Amino acid sequence: RPSGSPEEEEEREEEDFVDWRGFRIVRPYMRKMRARVKGAWSGQTVLQIFRNVFRADEATLPKIEDSIDKGRLLVDGKRPGKNVPLRTGQLITHDIHRHELIVLSEVPRVLSVDACFVSVAKPPTLPCHTTGLYSKNTVLELLERERD
Repeated sequence: RPSGSPEEEEEREEEDFVDWRGFRIVRPYMRKMRARVKGAWSGQTVLQIFRNVFRADEATLPKIEDSIDKGRLLVDGKRPGKNVPLRTGQLITHDIHRHELIVLSEVPRVLSVDACFVSVAKPPTLPCHTTGLYSKNTVLELLERERD
């Protein structure tokens, strides 16, 4: 995981997916994002951190403010002041509502496994790992579910 990337936590349910006309759809869900304030972020407000570190644009910042107002964005379990600078080590948590993009419903198949590699056949629309708008609709997530 890259330095500064938020940790993610979610509830896993069997009925997360719907197959529809050859596509796999993930039902919308809540996800808790977590990040500890790094030394380089110390002294910045929550909004500054979201703008400078997490690259929130001007259209997104009002949504971040709304999350603070509604208690979905917390620092050390409390609503942060919008102008209060944060300190190294504080825990930022943000409950977000996720909608993933649809992918082809073809299930990835393991072709071979050796000491160093796992070869998988997958549909072209399915990313290998969590990225952008994909968390559950990934090869790693689907193979892990199959293994459980």
